[in-house]
Amino acid sequence: MTKSEYISTLSRELKRLGVQDSGDVIEEYEQHFEFKCADGCTEEEVAARLGSPAALAALSAVGTLYYSAFVRQLIRAWTRFSQNTMAAARGQAALPVAPRFVPSKTCVLRRIALVSLAIFAAGFVLAAVLSMIFAGSLEFWHAWNWFGYAA
Repeated sequence: MTKSEYISTLSRELKRLGVQDSGDVIEEYEQHFEFKCADGCTEEEVAARLGSPAALAALSAVGTLYYSAFVRQLIRAWTRFSQNTMAAARGQAALPVAPRFVPSKTCVLRRIALVSLAIFAAGFVLAAVLSMIFAGSLEFWHAWNWFGYAA
């Protein structure tokens, strides 16, 4: 696949997925082709190393969605911080830092957290005991040479 074929396929896929900054993405990949060709690679080699244009377009779309969600969360956090700062300056009550749940939900969430913690702790202890048994040593990490030194 040549540079023009690759770029046109990538452009078509980006437009199909509705990526807003598709022009910037296309410019980046055109520059990539130019740099690699200047290093002595052929256009076909560069296209093969980059992989499928459809996969790149999908990754760009996912990255765009992730970035927009991240920016949205930053704006929400800044708004909450600003509201709490202004409320504190006026002597008013600030917004709660942690979400408030109905008492019945709080009880259920607490029970889930404690059960999860107990299961994790039991699994950790069981894994350590089994590791000691199978290694034949209390310091099983030495017996298995995990950190570069043997027992």
